[in-house]
Amino acid sequence: MTRHKYQQEALPLTDAKTGALLVISTKSPTSPVFARVSEERLNSATGEIETFTYSHKNKDFVKTRTSEEVRNERFMLQTASAKLLAYDAKLHATTPHRVVRCLRSRVKGDKEYIPINSIDGKAHYSNLQVCGSVWSCPVCASKISEHRRKELRHVVDTHLAAGGGVVMVTLTFPHYKFDVLADLLQQFKHSLTRYKSGAQYAEFKENSEIIGVIRAIEVTHGVNGWHPHAHELVLLPKPLDEIQMCRLHADLYKFWSRACVKSGLPLPSQQYGVHVQDATSAADYIAKFGCEPSWEVARELVNANTKKSKDQDGATPFDLLRKYNQGDLSAGLLYVEFANAFFGWRQLFWSKGLKQLFKLKDLTDDEVVKDEVETIEITRLSIEYWRAILNCSRDTRAIVLQIAENGGHDAVQSFVASLPACPADGLRDMKFKKQPTAKAKKKKVRKTADILAFNSWRFPRFAKNDEMFKKAV
Repeated sequence: MTRHKYQQEALPLTDAKTGALLVISTKSPTSPVFARVSEERLNSATGEIETFTYSHKNKDFVKTRTSEEVRNERFMLQTASAKLLAYDAKLHATTPHRVVRCLRSRVKGDKEYIPINSIDGKAHYSNLQVCGSVWSCPVCASKISEHRRKELRHVVDTHLAAGGGVVMVTLTFPHYKFDVLADLLQQFKHSLTRYKSGAQYAEFKENSEIIGVIRAIEVTHGVNGWHPHAHELVLLPKPLDEIQMCRLHADLYKFWSRACVKSGLPLPSQQYGVHVQDATSAADYIAKFGCEPSWEVARELVNANTKKSKDQDGATPFDLLRKYNQGDLSAGLLYVEFANAFFGWRQLFWSKGLKQLFKLKDLTDDEVVKDEVETIEITRLSIEYWRAILNCSRDTRAIVLQIAENGGHDAVQSFVASLPACPADGLRDMKFKKQPTAKAKKKKVRKTADILAFNSWRFPRFAKNDEMFKKAV
């Protein structure tokens, strides 16, 4: 029976628990590769109709989350991240991550109120500090990743339209349960540097006519410990056939295995160390994302730490935060290790001149987050109202935004005014020890050395106890 590209049909199904007859609406395209089936089910507990989408990854229907639910989870994960990193900084007397103040503290010297503005019907806060961290802030990470994904989409679409080829290369190495992430990252960094250095790689790049490379770093945690790896988009003048893909795999493995060994990492296997796949026709990515393969590989690169892990044994960084919110303290400690190890790392690495070639602006993560467009002001929150929102035991910042979108000014003011006096979460009132500057540290070291030298000359008995005296000073 021939069907149109999208055909609506009613299918009778029964609820698994109650056995009641349900009528669902399915939406199935012609091609099974692009098939995305959705259905509506009646929730017997609440009486609401919920939408479920068929997941090729899970081989089952999963509940479709609304944008409000996704935003609420991001704010809750941000609060969990801020608490973990704030107490870690307090414990070790170090400067805390900026996520502690993100969307909580006002911008210094700015207005004495918190505006809630709207862009295309979506509300957001203004006049608040933002951290711009793609690693430790789920809220900023979503905005930055979406901007980077659009950049990658533009590059891939433009390049494929011009007749070029795109190859996805994954680089990994053996890892073990008791590896320290910070040490692994340093060795991994040296491996990536050595991977593309030397005359042999330069000759290989020239012969392969590689136009440019875009690299993203990803890490997960599983039964074998931390698993850092890299995804690379390699732009070529034309698509490769299977024989050329095999030759490319052999050449890249030779360079990657040599770089890993020289950097102190275990020798990667030829089967798993390097994985080469044609990003324009990879069935795995099509089934995973359910969209056109010409650009959805971009989401694989930029959403590395924000997505949920497909492996039950592996967990992405924000999966660790979800587990911490469910009471798993060990997951919280692992997340702190990840945030400290990845501090200062960039999300994407572009070949020199590649952005200019595709006429893209070179914006930092901070510039992406702070990029302001024309907005419509919905309402304003006084400082007292904003403190009441922050002092609630449950994070209500996302709830206030949802109320602003649906009810406007009056609904927001009425809701905030009715908030009960709840204990603070500890982030706003937490005091951090001011860290000394580099100049002050050098001055203290010189002063300590002078005192030790003077006492060693005047009181010889101190010469035997220099270490004890140094601790006392």
